[in-house]
Amino acid sequence: IACNGNNLSSVDFSQNTNLTYIDMGYNQIGSIDLSSNMALEILSASFNQLTDLDISMLSNFISLDVSHNHLTSLNVKNGNNTNFSRFIATNNPNLTCIFVDDPAWSDTHWTNIDPTSHFVANQTECDNLGINDETLRSALKVFPNPVNDHLTIQSGTYQDMAISVYNLIGQKLIDQKSNNGQSTVNLKSLPAATYVVKITIDGRSIYYNIVKE
Repeated sequence: IACNGNNLSSVDFSQNTNLTYIDMGYNQIGSIDLSSNMALEILSASFNQLTDLDISMLSNFISLDVSHNHLTSLNVKNGNNTNFSRFIATNNPNLTCIFVDDPAWSDTHWTNIDPTSHFVANQTECDNLGINDETLRSALKVFPNPVNDHLTIQSGTYQDMAISVYNLIGQKLIDQKSNNGQSTVNLKSLPAATYVVKITIDGRSIYYNIVKE
């Protein structure tokens, strides 16, 4: 079934249990329940308003595009990840954890995710990322923002930190390290845009959106 390119705000496929393919992209759909669609293999749902999606019960699933949504929760741990032909989850800036069969395998094969997203096997791994570690965040100072050429990062009592800068489609543009509690990142060569700065300290990562003028 293809219902893409409309102004749909909701869909109900619960009675269509033999569906293997759904294209519902470019709508205004906020949620979808696929628990009755056990035969489903392919879902294209980009450019919608989805906030959460769980396809872990769909063992035949092999292709997913949920780019350009508002996802905060995504579970694709269906026991069949290695047979996926397509996985796209970019432009979901609030999506921290993507639950998968094998995070190491997904890190290698699924590159179409935001720099703020991480593959995890369970909730404990998600919690251990330390994304919301307020103690660490309060120790960091990142300025100025907006920035023209040089971004300064101070880490207080934390000496060692790794810094990466990504564009909004997940490409890493800058990668550097500091061992003295302060670093200056040269952004002069980058065009005016919004970027994501990832700061990693003691295995924990904090993200900042930075506007380059």
